[in-house]
Amino acid sequence: MIPKNLRRRPRIALIVDQPQRDLAGLVLTSVELSRRGAICYLVPANLRDPELWALAPDFVLFYCMRRGYEQLAHQLESAGIQFGLLDAEGGVWPDYESYAELLWDDAALFNMVSCVCAWGPNMAGFLVRKGLFSEKQVVVTGCPRFDLYDPMWRPVLQEKQLKNDNRKDKRILINTNSTEANPRFASAEVIKKHFCDIFGWSSSRLKEWIETQNKTIEMTISLARDLARDYPESNIVLRPHPFEGAELYRKRLSDLSNVEINDSGPVQTQIFKAATVIQRSCTTAIEAGLASVPTFSPQWVPTPAVMQMAEDVSVPCNTYAELRANLDSVFSKQYHSPEKTQGAINEVVRDWFYQMDGLSYKRVSDTVLSRINDKRCVNEDVCTKYLYGLDGLERGAIAQLSRRVRYGLRLAPNWSFQKMRPMPAVEWTETDQYFDIAEVRELATRVSQQFNGQVAPYQTMSVDYAQERGDYLHNYIGYSITISGKA
Repeated sequence: MIPKNLRRRPRIALIVDQPQRDLAGLVLTSVELSRRGAICYLVPANLRDPELWALAPDFVLFYCMRRGYEQLAHQLESAGIQFGLLDAEGGVWPDYESYAELLWDDAALFNMVSCVCAWGPNMAGFLVRKGLFSEKQVVVTGCPRFDLYDPMWRPVLQEKQLKNDNRKDKRILINTNSTEANPRFASAEVIKKHFCDIFGWSSSRLKEWIETQNKTIEMTISLARDLARDYPESNIVLRPHPFEGAELYRKRLSDLSNVEINDSGPVQTQIFKAATVIQRSCTTAIEAGLASVPTFSPQWVPTPAVMQMAEDVSVPCNTYAELRANLDSVFSKQYHSPEKTQGAINEVVRDWFYQMDGLSYKRVSDTVLSRINDKRCVNEDVCTKYLYGLDGLERGAIAQLSRRVRYGLRLAPNWSFQKMRPMPAVEWTETDQYFDIAEVRELATRVSQQFNGQVAPYQTMSVDYAQERGDYLHNYIGYSITISGKA
C-alpha cells in the first residue's frame, strides 16, 4: 500500500557499501519499503555516482556522510534528489569525536539531509548537541542489520548454514579489526591519502596507528596457533573485518588443519555457529552478546583505540591461561556469563542500539517514507548531464570532448569510442564487494517467507536487474538490483 502522504510509487536507492555486512539488512528494509509501494534499488557503493544518475531516484539512503562525499551530496541536491543517512558504522566508536572528525566539513550540507536514522539514543543525542543536525532530522531507528539477531529473522541467515553442523560445541570464532595495517580494498598509499589528506590526520598519528595494528595482527596469529595446538578437536575460525585482508592470515596459518580463515558471507552466520567469540575492541563483541554467545577479550593483544563498550560486554582475560580456563568452562557447559557482563550488554544495547526487537527495518522505512516529497521533484535533465560527466569539473580536453559527443549523440554513457560499444564496469564483478541477483533473490525470498509466517501474507516481490526492467536513463548498462512489489 502506497503511504497516505504519497500519491505515487517513490523510487528509493539504498547504497550497499560492504555486502557481507550490509546486504541482508538492506534487503530486509527494501522488502518492507516495496511492500508499502516503493520501488527500491540496491546500488553498489563503488559504482554509486553513475548508477544514481542513471536511476534518478527520488531518495538516496547513504551509508556514511564522511569527507570525500561532499560533491555527490551537492549534486544530488541540485538535481532535486532527497537523501538521508543510515550509517553502516553509526553506533560503535571509541568516542564521539572519533566519529565526528570524519564527517563532512561543509556545514551547509547537513541542512540538506532529509533524515538521519540513528542506531541509538546516545549517538542521536550527540549529533543534535554537536549542532550537526536538528532534532527534526534525527530519528532513533536502530540498524536493520542487527534485526537479523531477532528470533523472527534468524532463519534468513541461519537455516542452511547450521544444517548438519556437528562441531558447534567447540567452535571458536576469532574476529579481527586491523583494516588500516592490512587493508582488503586499498593500498597503503590510498590509506595514507584518505586519512591524512581527507580526514586531516598527521603522518605520525597514522604511523603509530598502523604500527599498533601490526602488533595486533602478530599477536592474534600467535593466539590462533596456541588455540589450534591446545584445542585440536576445535574448529577455529578466524574472520577478518569486512575491510581487512584475509591473505596474510591464510599464509601464516595455512599449516594448521583445524584453523579456517573465513571472509565470505555475513558475520551473523559465523556467530550463530560459534560456541565462543574472541575479539579485541570490535563490534562483534556486542553482536555476540545479542546472539547469547560468550565473548572474551584477550587484554594482552594491543589495540590502537579501545572501544570501551565492546570491552564492557566481553569478559576480559589478562593472560592466555585465563582465556583457556574460560574456554574450558564453555566447552564443558559449565560457563555462566558474569552478571556484570550481562548488565553491560543490556545497557549498551539500550544506549547505542535502541530496541533489539527486530523492527529497525520498519522504523527506517517509516522515517524514509515520511520524508519523501509527495510530488516528484527530480530534474532528469540535470541527472543526465551528471551521468555523462558534464558536471563542470575540469578534465582533459579530449576526455571532455568525448563526454560531450556521447551526450550530444545520446550514445550510452559508458560508450567506448575505441571499442565502438558500451563498456560496463565489469571489473566490479571480480571484487569482494560484488553482489549478484541470485544472492539478493535468496535473501528476499527468505525475508518474505518469515513475513508470511508471522503476519498477513506480503504481496509478491519482484527482484530484477534495474537494466532489465528498463529503470536506467539513456541505455546505461549497470549493476543495481531492483526490488519491487505490486502497486
